[in-house]
Amino acid sequence: MHDAHAVGGGYHSVPHIDILENSLYVSPTPSEKPSIKKTADNPLPSATDPANDNSSGFSGEDDGEEEVQSISDQINEIWETVQLQAVWRPMCFVYIFNMFQVPNVAWQSYLQLCLEFPPWILGATVILGSFMTFAGVLGYKYFFFKSSWRSIYVWTVFLTAVFSLLQLVLIFQLNQKYLHMSNYFFSIGDDVISSYISGIQFLPLCIMYMRLCPEGAEGASYAMLTTFGNIALVCASNLGNMLSNVWDVSNDAMRRKDVSGLWKLNLTTSFLAVLPLALLFLLPKDAEEQDQLAKSKAKSKVAGIIFLVVLFGSLLWTTITALVRILY
Repeated sequence: MHDAHAVGGGYHSVPHIDILENSLYVSPTPSEKPSIKKTADNPLPSATDPANDNSSGFSGEDDGEEEVQSISDQINEIWETVQLQAVWRPMCFVYIFNMFQVPNVAWQSYLQLCLEFPPWILGATVILGSFMTFAGVLGYKYFFFKSSWRSIYVWTVFLTAVFSLLQLVLIFQLNQKYLHMSNYFFSIGDDVISSYISGIQFLPLCIMYMRLCPEGAEGASYAMLTTFGNIALVCASNLGNMLSNVWDVSNDAMRRKDVSGLWKLNLTTSFLAVLPLALLFLLPKDAEEQDQLAKSKAKSKVAGIIFLVVLFGSLLWTTITALVRILY
């Protein structure tokens, strides 16, 4: 490509000079042959040098395909990975944190049977919550990306607990008595903000998971780490079902508008969600601290064994629980 400059009332074609690292490439005029000027710091071979001929059309130095690890090698990589302190420490916090996010399993029954919310309101809440979760992911990317992971969890956990406790306002109908606010709007506002907070918490975990994966077994390692975190949420749901048996939060109680057990269950789940902050020191402060921890290469076989036992034990528990529900 040439630059045209006005000279004496006409246009004269002059060479265009590109700077490629430490070398100068002079694009030829129509009457010139291609040439490459070499420098002492970075000599480049001639474009017509046979040693530089690459008739295959590939610019890479290695024409061989990348070697794919066997299944046994990937399993060994995973075993080595879960022993690393840089892995089992933050994953210990993730598991316990998710395990204590016990849901109030009777809440939907309360909205349907006690407050008599129509199905379209519940569906609209779910859809709006999904959009707000995505908005939370974008919010973290553009506003909180450089914030400390620990600070993110501190303020999001307390905000989640506050909005969870605000459900007591809806349970005792204080929103209508003192705020003159519709049950619909109050419920949707609570769920939407909680979904937004969940979106903010989601992205730091994804970043951490990717940094924990060893080279060569990224797919298997990422699947294992995400399963380890997600299975804890399923276990938390099972705990919620167990807690629902402590107080009467049955459908019959909701139809009778008996919320004596519901508010106790809500208060318990809100309190449990805050407890994992006591183990926040296990979570790296940010990505830089995570990298420094990874460089130490500190290992523990005991921690690796516990990691795998907890993973497969949780999978077994959730599978048995699901089968029991289906059969009985």
